[in-house]
Amino acid sequence: MVRTSWDKFIRSFNWRAGEYVTIIGPKGYGKTTVLLELAKRRQYIVILANKVRDQTLETFIKQNKFDEITSWDKRDLRKYKIVLWPKFEGLHSFDTQAKVYRDAINGTSKEQGIFRQGNWTVALDEMLYLTGSDGIGLDKEVKMLYTQGRSNGISLLAGSQRPRDVPQVMLSQADHYIYFQVVDDYEINRLAQVVGNVANKVREIVPNLRKYEFMYINKENRQFLVSKVEK
Repeated sequence: MVRTSWDKFIRSFNWRAGEYVTIIGPKGYGKTTVLLELAKRRQYIVILANKVRDQTLETFIKQNKFDEITSWDKRDLRKYKIVLWPKFEGLHSFDTQAKVYRDAINGTSKEQGIFRQGNWTVALDEMLYLTGSDGIGLDKEVKMLYTQGRSNGISLLAGSQRPRDVPQVMLSQADHYIYFQVVDDYEINRLAQVVGNVANKVREIVPNLRKYEFMYINKENRQFLVSKVEK
């Protein structure tokens, strides 16, 4: 098994336009750190933020000079590193958030959306919140990005805490996988079944990862390694 340092992994990670990255990891293990570290290396990127407050993201915005906006039509057309963070003021905000994200992806009568413009990287953390029975209902938009975005140069960077909570396309359509520790047999098998002949290595390595360690798999060449997040 190949091990590499955090710095070397980040420096050497290369994903082309139209490729998808899937990150699975428990809360507090480094999933968001990896997602943001990869996000800041893209030139045209939109991060869909959905928490009421997030100190990690707020610090990230300041340090990396991202443009924070509350709706797609309020963006500065000269800026291409964006955090789309709708206002959250209570239960009624779920519908507002969903509309803001839909307008950004699909566009409005006045503004072209991410999907039609193409060539954006879209970062979607906490997939359970965005899709599924307990989410805000972006299932169709997420599926459209995964099944049709590639041909329009759209790249996806998506994270979730548990494999059982994510839409199947987030696993089956990915080109790059980053797995933190998972110990549930059903969830391990779900992660393993999408990576071909690396499946047995996933079953062997992923349950035994320590906190902040992760397994990276390149689906195209079936190469894999283990590294550890350093904050």
